[in-house]
Amino acid sequence: MQSKIATAAKNALIASAARLSPEERLNAFLTHSRLLVELHVAGAHLRESTLSTKGATLRRPSGKPL
Repeated sequence: MQSKIATAAKNALIASAARLSPEERLNAFLTHSRLLVELHVAGAHLRESTLSTKGATLRRPSGKPL
């Protein structure tokens, strides 16, 4: 079940996307793709730095090893 606000926001997004020119759509897609790559790289760096903490065994909050 969706809320009225979520439905209205979805409809507004669809309407605004329909008004974009092909060039604007391409630019939006390019920006979206670049942001996804930045998130992926940041996550990879975080995982890498977490895994290489001087040979220490990584543990969950419960105290069990990962």
